[in-house]
Amino acid sequence: MKKKWTGDNNYILKLPDDKPENIKVYVAWLYSNRIFTKPEGEVSKESSVEVDGLIDAYVFGDKIQDSDFKDAIIDAIIEVSEEDGWCYINARKIWEYTPPGALIRRYMVDTFVWEGSEKWLEKVSYFNQDFLIELGRALYKRIASPKDYTGVTPFVRDSCLYHEHTSKGEPCYKASTRTIQCQAVMAVEKPKAHNKSSPQ
Repeated sequence: MKKKWTGDNNYILKLPDDKPENIKVYVAWLYSNRIFTKPEGEVSKESSVEVDGLIDAYVFGDKIQDSDFKDAIIDAIIEVSEEDGWCYINARKIWEYTPPGALIRRYMVDTFVWEGSEKWLEKVSYFNQDFLIELGRALYKRIASPKDYTGVTPFVRDSCLYHEHTSKGEPCYKASTRTIQCQAVMAVEKPKAHNKSSPQ
């Protein structure tokens, strides 16, 4: 958070338009340094709802100016999207609710360039003009330098490419003292599904 919101000063941050779910995710992360997502065993189509909620949390993190939280959310989005591939349908939402230069935008474009297919572009309602312009530029770069787009995807190789701490010259949240104390080296922790034979 911004330094002026910490310390001895009593600042009140009003959040009249924010979803309670975003605040719950943020408070849980403050205490555990983990982003909790859906329990294992749910049907994969629910992942689209999960990613949508994570994007809401990212926007909330931008509002309260907590870069570490946003970086953790990015890692959560990457993990869920790599498992189920639902992130691409949120392109319009990302461009509408994040500022130019937001690293989540870079991740979205890279997802299309590295893993996308024609099918992803079938529903025009998922996208807006600014996103398509950025995607077009990125695809031209791939055409010009195809050898640069082989091997492991950049977001799997090093998610810090999409973290704000990199541009600030600060350590990743995963290397912070609080993270080590909590023994949390992953941005996402999925609660184990209940055994069907066990009592509820």
